[in-house]
Amino acid sequence: GIHFADMIFPWFILIMGVAIPLAAAADAAKKTPAVKTYVSIFRRSALLVLLGCLVNSSYASAPVFDFGVLQLLGFAYFFAALIYQTPRVFKHFLTAALLLGYWAAIRFIPTPYGHAGLFSESANLVKYVNETYFERFGLEGILSIAPTTALALIGTTLGTLFLKKELTPVKRSLMLAAAGLVLAALGLVWNADLQFNKPLWTPSYVVFSAGWGAVLIALFHYIVDRAGSGAWKNIFIIPGKNAITAFVAPILVKTYILRGWDWVYANGSRRPLLDSIYGSLFSMFGKDFGGWLFTAVFILFWWAVLYSMHKKRLYIRV
Repeated sequence: GIHFADMIFPWFILIMGVAIPLAAAADAAKKTPAVKTYVSIFRRSALLVLLGCLVNSSYASAPVFDFGVLQLLGFAYFFAALIYQTPRVFKHFLTAALLLGYWAAIRFIPTPYGHAGLFSESANLVKYVNETYFERFGLEGILSIAPTTALALIGTTLGTLFLKKELTPVKRSLMLAAAGLVLAALGLVWNADLQFNKPLWTPSYVVFSAGWGAVLIALFHYIVDRAGSGAWKNIFIIPGKNAITAFVAPILVKTYILRGWDWVYANGSRRPLLDSIYGSLFSMFGKDFGGWLFTAVFILFWWAVLYSMHKKRLYIRV
């Protein structure tokens, strides 16, 4: 199945793809040399992968190279940004080929588990290939580059609508919403053949998530671009301008401080700072409300940090 939270990661990849045509158009307007563009693509991709390794190594308290959130973002961006430079027909063909090829491999290539097309948590082609060829090198998840690249390429197609100056926000929003509903319907139909699966990035999951992501983009574009100026938009703009900081910094603080530091009690016992905070909130407000309270304060704290960076015009980007 699929839940709302399962679509958050795909939406990161989708909106990254939407931004690629805008960045390419800016480079074209500045007459940026092609070599410099390709160097920027490589640098940005490498930084995302390295930051992802830093995050996962922090979790593991040891050097780790694997395919976490930022690593997949980095690889998907790298290939999507390069493919975007190719002719439009080839880009669309490759998007379809990546999804259909990944689907066909899962459905029709036999594995030692049993008959071709076997798809369960304990027996499927992706699991077999990962365990047989990539697990020893810490590269489980490398096959996910194919569907996530396709997802970013879907984003580039949506992003080109923002380059069409003749479109009004209303018409552009309608086109985005229509494309999104078609994709969501296609994903739902595809689910009947190969079910939604987030860890394995099945094409049905990718297309379905892309569809609802496009609908959300249409909704926010309609609201924000027609609303004109308004301080309320800063709720979204401020963290958006420092998105990589908003993602990485809370993880590192939680890992090295909230989980790494101990609170020493009067009787000499020690507990990680995060556990102590949770324990206090749970005892005072109950587990559910205490958990929500911690989450709300944590988000507000980091929004304040990002607001301070915004006021100082300090933006950290990759």
